[in-house]
Amino acid sequence: MDLSKQYKRPIVVSILLSSIGEIGLFVIFGMFAFPDGSLLYKFIWAGFYCGIGMGAATGALVTLIVVERFAGRSAFIVGAATAFSVLAACNWLCLTIDQHYNFFGGREQPELFFWNGIIMAAIGSTLISWLVFTTKGQDVLEEIGL
Repeated sequence: MDLSKQYKRPIVVSILLSSIGEIGLFVIFGMFAFPDGSLLYKFIWAGFYCGIGMGAATGALVTLIVVERFAGRSAFIVGAATAFSVLAACNWLCLTIDQHYNFFGGREQPELFFWNGIIMAAIGSTLISWLVFTTKGQDVLEEIGL
């Protein structure tokens, strides 16, 4: 694989998956479960700050820690652990912020907010690492042009 793909893929995949996950959370929690408040502000928070910002931070850290330092199973494990650490920290930060703004139920249902975020972080970090650091995952990315 060419060097630029090795460095770009963790960032692009992390932004893409974080954005998809955050838009899903926006729809479920921001529009239906906790509909009070500005949908525009909720969308900006979920789609831009969390989706793009959290995804970029996750991808950048995975790139810095894993790319050209680990290979194979080690890359998958370290990549997933790194991504999970960033995503879980973002979940804690967002829960703390949401307890003030109450856009997504952080004040009314902090346990739901927290555990949903941890589960999403576990799924997302595993998927990011699988796509970026396994042969089958890389084949999938090639097929979709990433």
